[in-house]
Amino acid sequence: MLTYGSRGDFQPHLAVADELRTRGHDVVVAANKNNLEAVRRAGITAVPIPVDIRAFLSSPAAQRFLFANGILDLPGKLEFARRIARLEAIRGGEVDDALIQACEGADLVVTGPMIFARAQTITERSGQPLVGCLPFPIERSREFSSPHIYDRPLPTPLLRRASHTVFEQAFLQANRAGLRRLRRKLKMPEQVPNPFARLRELGTPMELLVSPVLFPKPRDWPDRCTIGGTPILSERQRAAWGEVALDPGLEAWLAADEAPIFFSLGSIPVEDPVAHLAMITEVTTRLGARALVAAGYTNFPLGPSADGRVMVCGPLDYDKVLPRCRAAVHAGGPGTTHDVARAGIPSVVTPVFGDQILWGWRVSAAGIGVDITYRKLTEQRLLDALARVTESDVRARATAAGAAIAGERGAQHMCDTIERHAAG
Repeated sequence: MLTYGSRGDFQPHLAVADELRTRGHDVVVAANKNNLEAVRRAGITAVPIPVDIRAFLSSPAAQRFLFANGILDLPGKLEFARRIARLEAIRGGEVDDALIQACEGADLVVTGPMIFARAQTITERSGQPLVGCLPFPIERSREFSSPHIYDRPLPTPLLRRASHTVFEQAFLQANRAGLRRLRRKLKMPEQVPNPFARLRELGTPMELLVSPVLFPKPRDWPDRCTIGGTPILSERQRAAWGEVALDPGLEAWLAADEAPIFFSLGSIPVEDPVAHLAMITEVTTRLGARALVAAGYTNFPLGPSADGRVMVCGPLDYDKVLPRCRAAVHAGGPGTTHDVARAGIPSVVTPVFGDQILWGWRVSAAGIGVDITYRKLTEQRLLDALARVTESDVRARATAAGAAIAGERGAQHMCDTIERHAAG
């Protein structure tokens, strides 16, 4: 299994790896530094990828890109692209080596979306079967826009389809040099095919570990693209993240008063932690509510505020905590979006970039929340959004969606797909 990225990009793979192991398979997982310890704690063979995603996202160039003023901040976007190119030049060869090592002797290779083009190149050389395990879609469609191109849904099927074509070409240009280097290492012809077109040409199975409640399969998708449902982490998998039991202080705080509003940007380090926490405090004070803030990748001061109305915590078990909250404000990462939806509570999605934008659209379309891009977030907009999602009709839809999602078994469905293609 070849993984890369933040926890939301990686976590479905951990659930699948654990399920494969229970079925008697030997599993090797390639993971970057931030997720490596979870693989090892789960007792699964790990191959380290020498990249620190948290350090990169916290860098000035990444912060300027993440919190840029949309398409207007072209210098910020260019600096971010240069930073990625430098990282690729320094560490790209080591990433290639780790992926090649992980694939050696495998009967089948499973890839995530961040690394799929490299996985495709390796298996083109080796002839190993390839299956995609995805927390967000990479296949084009007329039914939804590419969130990597524009932060609002485009109005017509033609424009929506065109947005995916633009993204595919941008992806190819951004990754061409790295893929050419990998092909040289594998002694393959250096000409780099379009990796998306190659997926379609070969009929590579792509399974999304997402809920059809939030993302119904587009009608123009081929049979090779499937929606498997969201995985639910077992106690063993939670233990791998250090999330088995709630901290006694947090347990006491939750039990002491009414259900709080949950806040998290997850793997996106907040640009200005002091201002962000002040906004949370002001909004919840005006609502007469409490706030539970998950620090994620942000260096918030942990513990309760002076008046006890705001609690900031480190890693926690969302399955235990979120059902005890009244609503959630989050960046829209696939893992958090599905955890919140499964808990049956409404969302205010504040996406920063990428697939987070898509999940904000989908939450709004399902009627279980609203979305506001982070760069447009203000105290008043957040206050209005929370007032909307706590209305009875939104809460009722969120409860119904949670009941449906709770019955999904995405990891098991993904393992069935893997076993079927390994045998075939």
